[in-house]
Amino acid sequence: MSWQHKVSVGLYRIALVVSIFFSLMAFLVFYQAGIFNALLAAVIAFGIAFGLVALLNWILRGFIG
Repeated sequence: MSWQHKVSVGLYRIALVVSIFFSLMAFLVFYQAGIFNALLAAVIAFGIAFGLVALLNWILRGFIG
């Protein structure tokens, strides 16, 4: 496995951890508003956080080949 692939896999794992953290925080913040709102906020936070790190990964892969 090349170092480029290792960097890509590492960023993917970081994306998962960061996304789970932010979705948990969003769930806890919106829990008072109801379980449906909390779940919706958690899914949206997960998508945004994962999308941002995935975008960063895509940009970096473009530069490093």
